[in-house]
Amino acid sequence: MGTPVDTPRKSLRIDGVSEKSPIRDRVPIAYDHIREDDKFWEKQIWQIIDVREKMNLPSNTTWKMRQA
Repeated sequence: MGTPVDTPRKSLRIDGVSEKSPIRDRVPIAYDHIREDDKFWEKQIWQIIDVREKMNLPSNTTWKMRQA
């Protein structure tokens, strides 16, 4: 007589704008080479990271070696 009523079926609607994939299959964009003369703006930042803080532990390479 057909499919029982209590059997759930997958919805055909897309929840969101597009279908989400659990696999990251994105590829980075390959940029062309920029000559030194063509640079408009450049900035370099140096920052001291306190690796004793808990949130900075992944930056501490000696901590990683002790865990292994």
